[in-house]
Amino acid sequence: MTDQVVTWEIPLRKAEDSDSFPYTGNKVTFIKISTEKHLITQAKTKTEKRDMLSQAGETDVFLAAWPGKWSQDVFVISDPRAVYLQHFLVD
Repeated sequence: MTDQVVTWEIPLRKAEDSDSFPYTGNKVTFIKISTEKHLITQAKTKTEKRDMLSQAGETDVFLAAWPGKWSQDVFVISDPRAVYLQHFLVD
């Protein structure tokens, strides 16, 4: 079996562009796409999100799903390390 490369171009908003993105909120789900491990995982609780961000790999892609007024909005987390340090390192 050969390795398959998946690429996409989706104009997603960056979570970091919002001054008050609720990273630790219980209604926000993180999605991690690991290209090296060919694995997609999710984190719902603050602890799961902290653990996920703390183990971010160089090529991992992080998304955050946040319920909007009329539909679910999806944002890209472009700097998972910075989000981890700012929002999850200290309780």
